Amino acid sequence: MVTANGIDDAGYAYPSMPQMKIQIAQFCDYALQKGMVVLPQMGYQPAQSFGSNGANLVANTAITAEIASYFALAQNICMVDAMNEWNYSNPSNWSGPTGASISDMSYFVAAIREAMPGIPVSVSVGNMSVAELTSSWMETIAPIIDIHNIHPYTYNGGTLVLNPSHFSALVSAPWFKGRFVIGETGIPVSGAYTTQQQTDHLASIATVLAMPECVGAVLYGATATNINDFGMLDITGANPRQQIVDGIAPWVGRL
Repeated sequence: MVTANGIDDAGYAYPSMPQMKIQIAQFCDYALQKGMVVLPQMGYQPAQSFGSNGANLVANTAITAEIASYFALAQNICMVDAMNEWNYSNPSNWSGPTGASISDMSYFVAAIREAMPGIPVSVSVGNMSVAELTSSWMETIAPIIDIHNIHPYTYNGGTLVLNPSHFSALVSAPWFKGRFVIGETGIPVSGAYTTQQQTDHLASIATVLAMPECVGAVLYGATATNINDFGMLDITGANPRQQIVDGIAPWVGRL
């Protein structure tokens, strides 16, 4: 998330706006040459992006909208995620799906939508269970967005949490927008999860992708950077994790 003070969420200075425009164009052009679509993610989480009590909302929204306008120049933007996993925000700085916070999010999304006309806008939610997929977070954000963006991950105590039947509850909700995307998913390189568990998880994503309401899925990470990260390539960046490559082969997107 780029902010008005010139520092991103990780504490690094970001390029000037002219330089950022050039770099975004280069990135999108490269992806286009490779036959890839781009899904920009504009904000990290509300507390970090807006500041305590939304103190930086207006300034940071203006900067984000300008950056969104650079992405809008590309030919291969499939959709945009305005905010990453807003249900996992720091509770000391942000109160969740309340009147004030939904107003802030509405303002933020509206600015991005104006900068990227015709591009579907989402606000992603990290969730996996039926309760989460039909939670107040999902219902509250529905009027603001064009498409639901779900980030379901892997296992909890060795049990497969991502159950394709859970998504039936989502599409049956009265506030469902008609489409959803699995905007992130993955499984660690090793550790507690066996090759079979990884295979099962990816197969369950393929099952969800067969639903007419699901328009695509994104595997989080191309290269694993440590033993607990996600990625289609191993830590060296040179060797495919074959069970991941084979597991995503049946995935078909319709964005």
